[in-house]
Amino acid sequence: MGKNSNANARNVFDKARDGVQAVNTKFLNTLPLEWSKFVTDVKLVRDLHTTIVDQLHAYLGQHEYHANEIALMANLSHYGSDNLAENSSSPTLQDNLILYVIEQLKTQVVNCNKINQDNKNVNDFLTVELERYKDQVKILKEQNNIEKASASCAQSLEIDNLKQILSEHLKEKESLEQKVTLLKNNFQKEESRNINRELALEKQVKELNNIVFKRNQSAQTVHMLTKPQFFYDHSTRQALGFQNPCYLKRAQQLKPKLYDGSVIQKNDAIEIHDSEETFMLEDKSRSKILQKQNDPIMSEKKVITKPVDYVAL
Repeated sequence: MGKNSNANARNVFDKARDGVQAVNTKFLNTLPLEWSKFVTDVKLVRDLHTTIVDQLHAYLGQHEYHANEIALMANLSHYGSDNLAENSSSPTLQDNLILYVIEQLKTQVVNCNKINQDNKNVNDFLTVELERYKDQVKILKEQNNIEKASASCAQSLEIDNLKQILSEHLKEKESLEQKVTLLKNNFQKEESRNINRELALEKQVKELNNIVFKRNQSAQTVHMLTKPQFFYDHSTRQALGFQNPCYLKRAQQLKPKLYDGSVIQKNDAIEIHDSEETFMLEDKSRSKILQKQNDPIMSEKKVITKPVDYVAL
């Protein structure tokens, strides 16, 4: 009877211990994998584990004490079975032992129920914390989405602003290109006009040079005359070298002494005075030649505007 009571007590203890472990294991297995770190970080769970281990350790020590006591009493009862059989109080002792063990087991069952209730309370608390954490995660996701939307909106505004600035720069660039093209065209037109002016000036200079050359040649020819017969024919009373009589008459009107044979035959030198028109043309020609020499364009083209030395020729 003592051995059966001890075995029953051990079985009850093992069942109670297995029940507690099963409850804890089931509780941990019901949590998602992503919440394992959260569960390990919760101080209450850690305290709960410590409490359960301490309670089981105390329970195990107490059960071992009672088991040893029961075994000792069983040995005593077996050792004195012959004497106890004769004693009428022997069944009462065994019943008392059984009742004692039962009471102890009831106490342990109450403790296990209390532990289960604590586990349930912790489970409820963790469930509430889990819901709160889910709400926080949801709020954080919404905030993150709002921040992303704000950042995307800001980037869109910045892109639109940059596009507008780029469009303005392109318009300004196009306007500048048009201005440059217009300036190039104007420059080409002005350059063409300058070339035409330069050609006209060169033509005028050549004409003036020809006029000066002819004037100087005429004056030089007059001074070089030494024999009247080469210039004037007394038989015809006509100056040599004039094929057109109109020119001769005009010359005689301007300088009658040059065409008078009696005057030419004199040994005195004939003083020839240039007309005012000749002086004016000569001064005008010289001023234009000097102006042409000072012109930088003519200097670059190396146009020779130096008066011709007809005496040297």
